[in-house]
Amino acid sequence: MPIHTRQEFFFGALSLAIFPASLGFVWYLIDNPKWSCFSDWCISSPLLIRTNLWLFYGFLAFAGVVALFATRIPALNRILSKKPLAKSTISVGELGFSYLMLIMVITASVWNYKYFHDRRVQKWVKDGKPFAGLILDNLYNASGDICAILMGLSIFPVSKNSFLATFLGIPYTSLVQFHIWFSRGLFWTSWFHFGSGLAYLLVIGRNSKQLLVYYFEVDNRKPWGKKEYYIVMGFVAIFSLTFVAMTSLDYVRRRWYNTFFYTHVLVFAFMLFAYLHASSCIYFALPGLLLYTIDGFLRLHSRIAPKKDHLTSVTFETSGYVTLTIATTKAARALPGQFMRVCFPSVSKLEFHPWSIVDSSDTSVTFLFVKSDKSEKEWSSLVVEYLKRMDSEGKVDQVEACLQGPFGKEIEMVKDWSPFSSLSSHSPDVLVFCVGGTGIAASTAAIKRVLLSEKKDAHVFLFWTSRAENLGELSLLKGLSSNGGSRLTIHLFETGQGSQETEEWVTGDSCDTIATPVVKDEKSCIELVSSRTRPDLNQLLLNHVAPLDVSEKVLSVGVFVCGPKGLALGSLTAVNTFRKEHTGFRVDIEVESFYL
Repeated sequence: MPIHTRQEFFFGALSLAIFPASLGFVWYLIDNPKWSCFSDWCISSPLLIRTNLWLFYGFLAFAGVVALFATRIPALNRILSKKPLAKSTISVGELGFSYLMLIMVITASVWNYKYFHDRRVQKWVKDGKPFAGLILDNLYNASGDICAILMGLSIFPVSKNSFLATFLGIPYTSLVQFHIWFSRGLFWTSWFHFGSGLAYLLVIGRNSKQLLVYYFEVDNRKPWGKKEYYIVMGFVAIFSLTFVAMTSLDYVRRRWYNTFFYTHVLVFAFMLFAYLHASSCIYFALPGLLLYTIDGFLRLHSRIAPKKDHLTSVTFETSGYVTLTIATTKAARALPGQFMRVCFPSVSKLEFHPWSIVDSSDTSVTFLFVKSDKSEKEWSSLVVEYLKRMDSEGKVDQVEACLQGPFGKEIEMVKDWSPFSSLSSHSPDVLVFCVGGTGIAASTAAIKRVLLSEKKDAHVFLFWTSRAENLGELSLLKGLSSNGGSRLTIHLFETGQGSQETEEWVTGDSCDTIATPVVKDEKSCIELVSSRTRPDLNQLLLNHVAPLDVSEKVLSVGVFVCGPKGLALGSLTAVNTFRKEHTGFRVDIEVESFYL
């Protein structure tokens, strides 16, 4: 089986080629500003811009090479995946990339400030202008160039179809994290740019009436391209960005996702007016824009393609979850941990939402989701009502769906159980899945892979917490139970309203002893426990994993965590505590948190 399909390889190679092509094109634009610049302020500082471009592309090239090596060198990948902070899901790779970016931005800031200062200080002093004005003007110009760099960095991680995932295997959650960090840096730097410009005008003696003219008046009798409109253009750009930033706050995004989603279109207004403000913006944003164009084309094609995917079955679980299967060939190469973006045109023609893949084959894909409890008009609630109506009318097979993907990264700790991989010395002897809510979906695909493989009799523990009830009746759990034998232990935590501090057996037979991960126990049994308390991962590891300790061997334990922020951070603390107290285990943790 090839590593990539022809389409993946083609678009991955095309997206990679965009970067050197963009650099060459921009290099040409710098030398030909008269016909290629449509901004009111055409930046005419070739040395400055080219130095910034070398820093920008050099930073991206170095980071890309490191990411590529990580896909080929398991030891490097494990180092970059480690979580160095006790109370954060941020990895070594994410921190390192961010520190490199910060060094690059600081270097560019110092260079830009020095460039402007050296070329203007003598004339400024000679003209008797206030020295504070020189400092502010230099800060204004330097921060503007940093905004251009951050704009370029903010755009390129958002493309789901690109070499970033195809060739470098960068986790989708990391790309989202980078986008958030770079975008917030762009927001604050833009306001610093605005503030330093306003302070400069005040220092050189501009009064309030003149400021109103600068920021709000547009006189179409003045010529374009002579720095007559650039302040107004910048003013419109920064307030477009501010509106996007406010609707992107975690509080807004989690409660009013549609507001966050639709107002993001103002990003294009920001970029347009930022370019009209000053030409340097396009020099750094171009590769990201082209990447997004390719990504948008692929996603649009999946939406308007005449052949639509359709439902084959839907199960409304007693717990409130919905399990559905869609007939499609798009998920034939899906990996455990990946997701697809799903749209039901009869519910909304534009909205796509990410759903983790429960199971997939050459002809179908299965998902698990739950409707939102915030509003009956929210997309997932409308989908449930639509599916119930079509199910009652016996028309489930007539429900059309549009799928994009798969996207995301394979769960690292189950890679060795792939039919196309071989076991390594670091393959876990014990696998622990601690998940919340719909995080059970990705875990199900991973657990199935391990249980159905004959490569290694690893013991698997699934700890699932949810506010729903009757979790033990979930159809996908029953499917796992039929394949698990004594190697699988499932512990459920029903933490919804009305939950009491009790623990009860839901189904299955209790095992008096748990088979060690290196010896297969022929006795078939499943520990399926339902607990009304929230999970304490450290205690669960003590109860279930610690007894597996064998003195002659250091056991490898892989822990996968997927859930809300509290669960993710609590799991990190629990694993760190367990590591310190039990040196007979080598524990690696992989975290995907909902709060991104």
